[in-house]
Amino acid sequence: MSVSKRKVINFILYVFLLIPFFKIAYISVSIPYADSIYKIMQLFSIFIIFMIIIKYGKFSKFIFSFAIYFIILNISTILNKADISGGIFLTIRTMAICMLIDYGLKIDTKTFLDSFEFLLSTLVYMNLISILIFKDGMYVNTSVGYTENWLLGYRNLHILYILPAILVSFLNSYYTKGKLCNRNYILLVLSLLSIVLVKSSTSLVGITVLIVFLVLNKILKNEKIFNIKNYFLVYIVSFFSIVIFRIQNLFKFIIVGILDRDLTFTGRTYIWDYVIEFIKQKPIIGYGIEESNVRLNKTTFMVSTHAHDQILEIIYKSGIVGIIVYAYILIKSVYEVYKYRKTKVSQFISIIIFAYLFMMLTEYFSLDLTMFLFVFCLDIKYLIKESGENESIN
Repeated sequence: MSVSKRKVINFILYVFLLIPFFKIAYISVSIPYADSIYKIMQLFSIFIIFMIIIKYGKFSKFIFSFAIYFIILNISTILNKADISGGIFLTIRTMAICMLIDYGLKIDTKTFLDSFEFLLSTLVYMNLISILIFKDGMYVNTSVGYTENWLLGYRNLHILYILPAILVSFLNSYYTKGKLCNRNYILLVLSLLSIVLVKSSTSLVGITVLIVFLVLNKILKNEKIFNIKNYFLVYIVSFFSIVIFRIQNLFKFIIVGILDRDLTFTGRTYIWDYVIEFIKQKPIIGYGIEESNVRLNKTTFMVSTHAHDQILEIIYKSGIVGIIVYAYILIKSVYEVYKYRKTKVSQFISIIIFAYLFMMLTEYFSLDLTMFLFVFCLDIKYLIKESGENESIN
């Protein structure tokens, strides 16, 4: 088989394996049994991924730490008699996509990046078209009553497709040409447009952080300041200052009186309070994976299916034991990226991770759509080429 033909086959295979992990929400809502079909597709992809990993024996030892976290999470779920099947399926789904990305980056970097970029960029562009056609929303999600839904679902969830699309697109260009191309800037601009049009404040914060730090990095070119270690420290300080100690209350005159903004972050502080109270009741191993209706029924004021903060949600579900393992994964990822802080790839991944962390102060994103980001951090050395990799981001 010729090299070009093999690349085409691998490209199609990667797209085929990735598709089930990035569900199109509109299909799930509008087509009967679509969720069941997606689950079957995911199981089929998971089976093939595991077979590939077993056959070629290419498996990152560090991903075992992912497995340890999910073991803790599932033990908590079982002990609390919560959603056991949901916890198990989340585990194998997340582990499968992490292993696929790990394999693709190590063994077939360029083809894998091409296929991943093609899939995610296509979804982002199709979603933008749906936004332009259906300005007030494409459909109503009857289970939660949201009207601002488009191809990729509720407006706040679009970012879970947009940021990975930008990440993979930019990394592909850095890996291939050592610089950004027109298609990268087009994707960034159109992504910003789609977020502005749906008026998602959380997503706007995330992409604004991305753009601002891209510009600052280009102008100042100082990796001693603009690196993932400093971004991570800013995130930790922000978490304790805002979520735990509520430092924003000290600036009430400015935030409320001048800026006319809500100190509760649209009720999020109330949710943080009751989640913290629940954590105090089961601090060691948490509550596990619960069904949405169970979570909603736990409170009668400012109800929510999650903590609206990533750290609080991790602790709520898996306790102190779980957050220790999760923190280890995060810190190890930060360390790997920091080692290559003078490279374009490291600088860009750092900014993407910071954008996620900043949004995670007021949102919780499902592990299957976020944990694979750590794989890019841990496998960063496979994304960096020796030549032309000591400059700042262009």
